[in-house]
Amino acid sequence: MEFSKNKDIFESYDLNVSLRRPDIILKFKDKNRTFYRLIEVKRTNDKNYINDSVYKVLGYLKDFEYCFKDTSNPQGILAIWDGTDVNNMIKALEQPVFIIQNESMEKGLIKILNQF
Repeated sequence: MEFSKNKDIFESYDLNVSLRRPDIILKFKDKNRTFYRLIEVKRTNDKNYINDSVYKVLGYLKDFEYCFKDTSNPQGILAIWDGTDVNNMIKALEQPVFIIQNESMEKGLIKILNQF
Protein backbone atom coordinates (compact mmCIF):
# COMPACT_ATOMS: atom_id res chain seq x y z
CA MET A 1 0.00 0.00 0.00
CA GLU A 2 3.01 2.30 0.20
CA PHE A 3 2.55 3.37 -3.43
CA SER A 4 -1.19 4.00 -3.14
CA LYS A 5 -2.16 7.52 -4.15
CA ASN A 6 -5.42 7.23 -2.22
CA LYS A 7 -4.47 5.50 1.04
CA ASP A 8 -4.71 8.77 2.97
CA ILE A 9 -8.43 8.93 2.21
CA PHE A 10 -8.97 5.54 3.85
CA GLU A 11 -6.65 6.33 6.74
CA SER A 12 -8.61 9.54 7.44
CA TYR A 13 -11.61 7.41 8.40
CA ASP A 14 -12.12 4.17 10.25
CA LEU A 15 -11.83 2.24 6.98
CA ASN A 16 -9.50 -0.68 6.38
CA VAL A 17 -7.01 0.52 3.77
CA SER A 18 -5.59 -3.00 3.36
CA LEU A 19 -8.86 -4.16 1.76
CA ARG A 20 -8.22 -1.79 -1.15
CA ARG A 21 -5.85 -3.89 -3.19
CA PRO A 22 -6.10 -6.21 -6.18
CA ASP A 23 -6.25 -9.98 -5.90
CA ILE A 24 -2.91 -10.62 -7.64
CA ILE A 25 0.01 -8.50 -8.82
CA LEU A 26 2.51 -10.28 -11.06
CA LYS A 27 6.07 -8.97 -11.27
CA PHE A 28 8.05 -9.50 -14.48
CA LYS A 29 11.77 -8.86 -14.50
CA ASP A 30 14.57 -9.30 -16.98
CA LYS A 31 17.98 -7.68 -17.40
CA ASN A 32 16.58 -4.43 -18.77
CA ARG A 33 13.31 -3.77 -17.01
CA THR A 34 10.78 -4.63 -14.36
CA PHE A 35 7.05 -4.30 -14.83
CA TYR A 36 3.83 -5.47 -13.23
CA ARG A 37 0.42 -6.77 -14.25
CA LEU A 38 -2.58 -6.63 -11.98
CA ILE A 39 -5.17 -9.43 -11.90
CA GLU A 40 -8.63 -9.11 -10.39
CA VAL A 41 -10.77 -12.27 -10.22
CA LYS A 42 -14.57 -12.25 -10.18
CA ARG A 43 -16.57 -15.46 -10.36
CA THR A 44 -19.48 -13.96 -12.24
CA ASN A 45 -21.28 -13.86 -15.53
CA ASP A 46 -23.42 -10.83 -14.64
CA LYS A 47 -22.72 -8.04 -17.15
CA ASN A 48 -23.45 -5.26 -14.63
CA TYR A 49 -21.00 -6.75 -12.14
CA ILE A 50 -18.44 -7.19 -14.93
CA ASN A 51 -18.85 -3.50 -15.86
CA ASP A 52 -18.38 -2.49 -12.21
CA SER A 53 -15.34 -4.76 -11.99
CA VAL A 54 -13.71 -3.11 -15.02
CA TYR A 55 -14.02 0.22 -13.20
CA LYS A 56 -12.57 -1.36 -10.07
CA VAL A 57 -9.50 -2.50 -12.04
CA LEU A 58 -9.19 0.97 -13.61
CA GLY A 59 -9.32 2.41 -10.09
CA TYR A 60 -6.50 0.13 -8.95
CA LEU A 61 -4.41 1.11 -11.97
CA LYS A 62 -4.90 4.80 -11.21
CA ASP A 63 -4.34 4.37 -7.48
CA PHE A 64 -1.08 2.47 -8.07
CA GLU A 65 -0.07 4.18 -11.33
CA TYR A 66 3.48 4.64 -10.04
CA CYS A 67 3.95 0.85 -10.16
CA PHE A 68 2.53 0.56 -13.68
CA LYS A 69 4.38 3.42 -15.38
CA ASP A 70 6.66 0.97 -17.25
CA THR A 71 3.91 -1.55 -18.05
CA SER A 72 2.40 -1.63 -21.51
CA ASN A 73 -1.28 -2.37 -22.02
CA PRO A 74 -3.02 -4.35 -20.84
CA GLN A 75 -1.87 -3.35 -17.38
CA GLY A 76 -4.81 -4.98 -15.65
CA ILE A 77 -6.53 -8.28 -16.27
CA LEU A 78 -10.06 -9.02 -15.15
CA ALA A 79 -10.67 -12.76 -14.94
CA ILE A 80 -14.37 -13.66 -15.00
CA TRP A 81 -16.31 -16.89 -15.20
CA ASP A 82 -18.35 -16.01 -18.28
CA GLY A 83 -20.55 -13.24 -19.62
CA THR A 84 -18.75 -11.38 -22.39
CA ASP A 85 -17.08 -12.14 -25.69
CA VAL A 86 -14.01 -10.56 -27.25
CA ASN A 87 -15.02 -8.86 -30.51
CA ASN A 88 -11.52 -7.73 -31.46
CA MET A 89 -8.57 -9.40 -29.70
CA ILE A 90 -5.94 -7.00 -31.07
CA LYS A 91 -7.88 -3.93 -29.93
CA ALA A 92 -8.72 -5.55 -26.59
CA LEU A 93 -5.01 -6.14 -25.88
CA GLU A 94 -4.28 -2.44 -26.50
CA GLN A 95 -6.63 -1.36 -23.69
CA PRO A 96 -5.56 -0.84 -20.05
CA VAL A 97 -7.90 -3.64 -18.91
CA PHE A 98 -8.17 -7.00 -20.64
CA ILE A 99 -11.05 -9.33 -19.74
CA ILE A 100 -10.41 -13.05 -19.83
CA GLN A 101 -12.95 -15.70 -19.09
CA ASN A 102 -13.31 -19.40 -18.69
CA GLU A 103 -13.23 -20.24 -22.42
CA SER A 104 -10.61 -17.69 -23.55
CA MET A 105 -8.43 -17.63 -20.44
CA GLU A 106 -5.56 -19.73 -21.75
CA LYS A 107 -5.51 -17.99 -25.16
CA GLY A 108 -5.65 -14.54 -23.55
CA LEU A 109 -2.93 -15.27 -21.00
CA ILE A 110 -0.64 -16.68 -23.67
CA LYS A 111 -1.06 -13.51 -25.75
CA ILE A 112 -0.32 -11.30 -22.73
CA LEU A 113 2.71 -13.33 -21.63
CA ASN A 114 4.10 -13.35 -25.17
CA GLN A 115 4.28 -9.54 -25.01
CA PHE A 116 7.08 -9.89 -22.45
